[in-house]
Amino acid sequence: MTNHIATGDTVDEPSTQAPPVPRSGPGAVLLNLTGLGLGYAYLRRWWLAGFAVAGTVALLVADGVSGSHLWAAAVLGWAALLSVHAGLLARRHPGPAGRRSVLAGVVAFVLVAAGVTGYGVLARAATTDGMAAMRAGDCARAVERFDAATGPYRLGADLPTAQTARGQCTAFLRAAGARERSDHAAAVRTYRYLEKSFPHSVLAGAVHRELAETYVAEARDFAEPLDMPTAREAVGVLKVVHDEFGDTSAADQVPGAVAELFAAAGEPTARAQVCDRLPALNYFAGLDKAMAPRTVAVADARRADALLDCGLGKLRAGDAATAAPILDNYANEYPKHARYKQGKAAQINARVAARAKVRLPVPPPLGTRGSVRLMFYNDSRKALHVLVAGATAHDITLKPCGSCRAMHSSEADTCLPGRRVPSATVWLDPRATYYYAIDNPAAIAAWDTYPLDMSIGESYVCIYYPE
Repeated sequence: MTNHIATGDTVDEPSTQAPPVPRSGPGAVLLNLTGLGLGYAYLRRWWLAGFAVAGTVALLVADGVSGSHLWAAAVLGWAALLSVHAGLLARRHPGPAGRRSVLAGVVAFVLVAAGVTGYGVLARAATTDGMAAMRAGDCARAVERFDAATGPYRLGADLPTAQTARGQCTAFLRAAGARERSDHAAAVRTYRYLEKSFPHSVLAGAVHRELAETYVAEARDFAEPLDMPTAREAVGVLKVVHDEFGDTSAADQVPGAVAELFAAAGEPTARAQVCDRLPALNYFAGLDKAMAPRTVAVADARRADALLDCGLGKLRAGDAATAAPILDNYANEYPKHARYKQGKAAQINARVAARAKVRLPVPPPLGTRGSVRLMFYNDSRKALHVLVAGATAHDITLKPCGSCRAMHSSEADTCLPGRRVPSATVWLDPRATYYYAIDNPAAIAAWDTYPLDMSIGESYVCIYYPE
């Protein structure tokens, strides 16, 4: 038996470390391009896979919070960086790896890309649907869609548009709620804010219409009996609708609303209250006819009767100072009224009585004659307007005397027999007291008034200007 002793030679022992498992570089790249760290998982680098997912989530959260979408580019860059890194790590796993990893990478990338694309489509649809609903004036539906755009779809939605539009619709709904609660002032403020702040909004048409409707509702929201200050305020609101919102259906409601206010303003029917009707009649008769033609016409017709009846009542009660301006309005504004002659006669008596500080009766209609003649002569160069008041009333105009002196030195020098001067004749009742006034100048306070004693029979009055 021969023994062999090894000298200087060593024998290698087998290694206990397993060789790296072959991995596909393209597969790792494609899997990591999803941004979900799938490439790292494929390479069994679990902590890197978790880091990749955490980084992607952090970037998406930052993008959602900022709303600027600038972080979207960062997410893409991050996915590209992860892909490159995965490709470099895959080089440490040489060898044939098959095609399954590449196929899985392609499928994963396509699925992620499809999900991102679908999410973007839904995000854009949320904003688009909201704008369509807003354009139709359906802000409840619009806010629901904008909430989706600014909530779960905020990563892909047009946030500035959705947020601005949502704010407008929220204000619009708030105004509608205020109107339903009859808080018209709050509704008008909000609609006016929208009108001023967003004049080119797709909601502008709806705001315009709803604001007009709110004004009409505000004008109609009154309690009876309606006092005149409130009636004026309500009509003022309707005037805004007539002037600014003529292109809306609310403007068609203005005539009816004005008629309601006129009826509610309170027209007492009792005869003793006729003067109390004048404030309402004066106001409604003076409105723009284009705003409420029928109401204005009715108010104007009733006003004529009310002015006359009120003036006659004041004169009959001995209050000529109050009756005179009322009957002045009647005579000046209603010369074609059926009872004009009665009103004109009463006006004359009221004006003369107010100036002379006497009490005169309500006379019969103008043109009623007595049995005694009275002549008026004008011996001056001025045209004269003479009012005769008493049991009957007379309105006389004397032409100027062109051949007469401007001034006379004595009464004996006036109205001489044989001279032709302008004259007028009236017939008076000898049993009644009369006064006449020269309406020159027109202000009653400056008139000269004189009593007339007709019991003496036929007589005359010569009017001249002394030196």
